[in-house]
Amino acid sequence: MMRLMTLLLLVVFTAGTARADGPWAGEWELAWGNAGALVTLEQDGTLVGGSFGNGLIRGTVRDNMFNGEIVFNGDSERVTATLNADLQSFAGTTETGDWLNGTRIAPGERKAKAAIDLRNPRAALRSFLTASALAQANKSYALSDALDALDFGSNEGWATREARFTGAQQLYQLIDRATFNMSTIPDDPAGPRITLSLPQIGSASTVSIDMQRATDGRWQIVVPSPEKLRAQLEGGPPQTADG
Repeated sequence: MMRLMTLLLLVVFTAGTARADGPWAGEWELAWGNAGALVTLEQDGTLVGGSFGNGLIRGTVRDNMFNGEIVFNGDSERVTATLNADLQSFAGTTETGDWLNGTRIAPGERKAKAAIDLRNPRAALRSFLTASALAQANKSYALSDALDALDFGSNEGWATREARFTGAQQLYQLIDRATFNMSTIPDDPAGPRITLSLPQIGSASTVSIDMQRATDGRWQIVVPSPEKLRAQLEGGPPQTADG
C-alpha cells in the first residue's frame, strides 16, 4: 500500500555543525513562501552564501542585516533579513512579499532528510514520496529534495520557485489517492520512458503518471502542465502526466 510505504520513511540524518567564521555561518533551516530548505551558510568577512538542492543564497552583511538574493532554477529573487540578537535565528522578506525565516541547527542536532535515489523508477518514486511525506510532517525543507525527483520540462507555468513547490505538493496529493505496493514499480525497465497506472482508492479510475530517464541516467517523474495537474486533482478523467 502506498500510504503504508510513505509512512515507512527511510531517512538519513544531518548533524548541525558550528563554524567560527562569523555570526551568520553554520547550518540553518530556512522557511519561506510555501517551502524551505536546509543550507550551510559560510561567512567570509561581509560575504555570506550557501547552496541547497537546485538553489543558493548569497549576499552581504552589515552589522546584523543581510542583503542578497536567493537563486532558484536560474531565477534570482532579492531578499533582506535581520539576525536576532541571540544569533540563533533571522527573519526577513523577499522582493515578492514572502516572509523568510531561518533557524540555526545546533551542533549535534539531527534533522530528518530524505535520501534521494534516482537510479531507477522505483527508487525515484519512493524518494519523491518520502521527501514529500516529510514536508507534509512539518519538515518544509524536505520539499526541496522532492523537486530533484521531478521533471518540469519547459512549461512556463513551472518557471518559478513557488510554482514548482506547489506542483510538487499537488502531485503528491494526486499520487496519495492511489493504493499500490512499491514492489510493483519497475526497477529495470527496457526503455527510457514508462507510464504507471496506479489504482485509486475506492474507485475504478487510475492515477496515471509518466517517468523518464534523463541523459545523465537519472529517472524522474514527468510533471503535467499546471492546468492538467489541477484537472486531475479536481477529479477529471485520468490522463498521462504529460498529455
